Amino acid sequence: MGEIIQDRDYLLNQQYRQPDGLQARMFLHRAYGTNADSWTKWVFEQMQPVAGMSLLELGCGTGALWQEQGKRLPADCRLVLSDLSPGMLATARGNVAHMPQAVFYRGDAGCLPFDDGMFDMVAAHHMLYHVSDLTATLHEIRRVLRPGGWLCAATNGIAHMRELHDLLVESGNLGEQENVPHANDSARLFGLESGIAPLQAVFARVERVDFTQHLQVRDVQPMMDYIYSMWGHDLPHEDELRQRIQAEIDRHGFFFIGKSQGMLKAQR
Repeated sequence: MGEIIQDRDYLLNQQYRQPDGLQARMFLHRAYGTNADSWTKWVFEQMQPVAGMSLLELGCGTGALWQEQGKRLPADCRLVLSDLSPGMLATARGNVAHMPQAVFYRGDAGCLPFDDGMFDMVAAHHMLYHVSDLTATLHEIRRVLRPGGWLCAATNGIAHMRELHDLLVESGNLGEQENVPHANDSARLFGLESGIAPLQAVFARVERVDFTQHLQVRDVQPMMDYIYSMWGHDLPHEDELRQRIQAEIDRHGFFFIGKSQGMLKAQR
């Protein structure tokens, strides 16, 4: 299990070919999250960028972090945004057009075209569970960091959105079939719990910080859109799935989904 979310063809041509699926997932978290602070605000404040910093983000996606928080980045910072997907990079370019210091490149996190010690910080949010060789990628990140520089990697914990995965299993829409993402794949490969040991093997210092939030989803369709973005539209028992979601909303006023998210920070 889990190999599918590290498959380059799947990532490029299905999961991240265009930003639509990612945006559907981001919408659910933004619209129904219970923390007063947004996720991007929390991430930015954990990174704590300072004046004159040189920063590389791997797997920048739609550039949402900088679209929402970019005005807070000191003007003299250098920002390099990278992604494997041309569709994601095209969207990111548009979303951060207000940031003249941002430059873009399409590339693989495991082979970075930068000199040793070039960056003060590397951000790799919700993407290190996608790399095929985690150890090699962490060494490559360490190489491009200056001594004392930081890797900031937001990721999920093992209990993240467990209620959603349980719902899919109980409704017969997620079994043991091959070639689909499964519950806890990302957290097992590089999560808040599983990511600490690989980081400690490469970096001098590792810290974990948790973001406290859960979801109270009050509408069926945004939850279905999230599910479609992960598992496709060809669900074997879609009607039952919709009925279960609606019944839970009718009973409690919302569908509760617990979250386990945070950031692992590693210093060279």
